[in-house]
Amino acid sequence: MLIPAVAFFITFSYVPLLGLQVAFKDYTMTGGIWNSSWAVNDAGALDPFKYFRIIFTDAEILSKMLNTVRLASLRIVCGFPVPILIVIFMNEMRWSGFKKTTQTLMYLPHFISWVVISGIFFQLTAEGSVLQQAFTAVFGHTIFFFNDPNTFLGLLIVTDIWKEAGWSTIIYLAAISSIDPSIEEAARIDGASRFRRIWHIILPGMLPAISINLIFSVSGIVYGGFDQVFNMMGENSVLYSTADILETYIYRYGISRQSNYTIALTTALGMFNSAVSLALILLANFFIKRIGGNGIW
Repeated sequence: MLIPAVAFFITFSYVPLLGLQVAFKDYTMTGGIWNSSWAVNDAGALDPFKYFRIIFTDAEILSKMLNTVRLASLRIVCGFPVPILIVIFMNEMRWSGFKKTTQTLMYLPHFISWVVISGIFFQLTAEGSVLQQAFTAVFGHTIFFFNDPNTFLGLLIVTDIWKEAGWSTIIYLAAISSIDPSIEEAARIDGASRFRRIWHIILPGMLPAISINLIFSVSGIVYGGFDQVFNMMGENSVLYSTADILETYIYRYGISRQSNYTIALTTALGMFNSAVSLALILLANFFIKRIGGNGIW
């Protein structure tokens, strides 16, 4: 019975790994993966790590790496606690009808495409919109989110939280449902305040789910979220200084250059990102287990 599953993972997860050798070759379309020659430097000497050296010496690529790490880090710092707080508040609700309605409404944004969301927020923040009129009344001036690099960075964080926070509550709600209600009832009888019950019962019960989510969130710090950034930033070069991440840069680079050099370099970048993600998973798992959390193994 396991044969189809094993065959699936071998075909789509392990066989494609053979293509990583492109990162060490001067790839050509005619030579393909197997017949392209190994990379050489300008002097003609064998240099398999040529494209990795370019990654670490090209100022523009390093700038995009910094943008990627900054955006992903802000997502973790600002967005990671939000679904945890939402679940705690929802757990304290006593009206089940309102609770279920709230859950449903919070799940909906997850199913909306970033193409649609970018259009919605572009219209909401357009000049003359109701939101801009409110900003003018409160701050005395309009705030153009799509023309200011720093403000746009905040918009990316807010829209990401709005879209994914509700969906991320599912695993935490499942964790809370596994907590024995008699424990909380006993604490209530013993006079424990609401805060004490949350701190000593609810949060420890959610800790395994929090630990696993945090590990995977940290591992994704080298991925800035192509769908969101590409659709919201578009080709607006004004925003490149803070919002242009590695994935959007590679996309533009590949489209504009369309050369064999591009294929090898982008493969090297992808391989580097994967290696960093693996290292971050191992480190995050190690440290979380050291402080008493639950690791993924």
